[in-house]
Amino acid sequence: MSLRNVSVLYHDVFGTVVDWQSSISDACRATLRAHPCRSPLDQQQLLDDYDWDEFTRHWRRGYMVTTRQLSHTGNPHGITVDQIHLDTLDHAWDATTRQHLNQRWHTLTPWPDSVHALRRLAAHFAIGTLTNGNLALMVDMARSARLPWHFILTADTLGSFKPDDRMYTSALRLMHLDQTPQRGALVAAHLFDLEAAKRNRMTTIFVSGRPTEDSLPHDGTVPDYIDIVVRDLDELARLAQDTLAP
Repeated sequence: MSLRNVSVLYHDVFGTVVDWQSSISDACRATLRAHPCRSPLDQQQLLDDYDWDEFTRHWRRGYMVTTRQLSHTGNPHGITVDQIHLDTLDHAWDATTRQHLNQRWHTLTPWPDSVHALRRLAAHFAIGTLTNGNLALMVDMARSARLPWHFILTADTLGSFKPDDRMYTSALRLMHLDQTPQRGALVAAHLFDLEAAKRNRMTTIFVSGRPTEDSLPHDGTVPDYIDIVVRDLDELARLAQDTLAP
């Protein structure tokens, strides 16, 4: 499959475009410094020895479990990722601190290659999101990180969560690609997401080099539902330039 046949790039965001783990782990440490424990010893142990990356991964796993469950029901009650993140955060934090930490998901830091690569891709394609995040979160993130989206499609605007087929078919329909779905490509670092996109006849682009996300098998075998493999968005932008340059 060639990028010559693609007109729209839909991007997964968490993990593919932004580094959620470092952003949230750093926010937890900063919050602890701003709101110290009563015991100075406990405070120092939490700052020096506690595995905040694992804390963040655990928080993220709660989100993954809940969104996967809701993808089977179509999210009839309109639950958002903001709500899920808040509900799954350890209640050892007080309510004010939990709200503060939850808001940090709105300002996640992009991977170093993301913003520049997206600007280059925007010269060749319509680029936007296809994300389980909610609209308010994604707008805040785009403003904070200066992500140059042409459009933002989110779980709350599409009415479900990935990998529900309706997320992909609705995204294609809204960009008038329902009759030519291969002209829409999903760019993602998650294999389950790409498998669902291919099931709905989209072109699939796997970002294989994000350290917090999925990778190919050790033998290098590429699943048949993946059309293109790149290490990062910078490599995708270079591929687009090489393929589409006059």
